[in-house]
Amino acid sequence: MSHRFAAFDSGAARELAEKLAKERLAARTVQIKVRSSDFRTLTRQTSVEEPVESAADIYAIACAILRRERLVDRPLRLLGLGVAGLVPPSLPIPLPL
Repeated sequence: MSHRFAAFDSGAARELAEKLAKERLAARTVQIKVRSSDFRTLTRQTSVEEPVESAADIYAIACAILRRERLVDRPLRLLGLGVAGLVPPSLPIPLPL
């Protein structure tokens, strides 16, 4: 994975996290869209049990999808990041005293 890709994707994850925070939401699904140089478009997604809301979590899941699907080993025209399955954020579980 190139440094250029990492910088782009972490910025997209940060923007999504800011939007989620503004709307007081979390996401159960992280989605990526990849368009290759021959204009072939693929969309992949992963759903998680615990909703995510941080840029770090969104970024980590997106990177895992790209690694799993081996989608960054060719020239790309487009790389998109999105979230779905929006729910209220999880409340922290209080620790017993």
